[in-house]
Amino acid sequence: MSGFDSRGERILVFYVYDCINKNSKQWYKKILLHKSVSVVAIVTIIAGITAANAHALRTVGFVTVLVVILHNVTGLALGYGAASLLGFDKSVRKTIVFINTKQ
Repeated sequence: MSGFDSRGERILVFYVYDCINKNSKQWYKKILLHKSVSVVAIVTIIAGITAANAHALRTVGFVTVLVVILHNVTGLALGYGAASLLGFDKSVRKTIVFINTKQ
């Protein structure tokens, strides 16, 4: 086994190696600013965490989804209610609720 699990990981390692060996004083900026490298790193981390916890996700998956939905609905309702108590009209209440959900 080579130590690399996928073709994408091999490409990423060779890309980093190539950037470092070009005697560039700012090789790290090239790596950090490259969007695809960031995306691959994030996806790899999330996939690893998900795979490691697959058994737990199967047992608590439905409950987790239910709690997330309840949390979001409660937040929307509280935001709308607070805006209503402060005397805002309907269009402003809706705006306040949906501006806060995009953060």
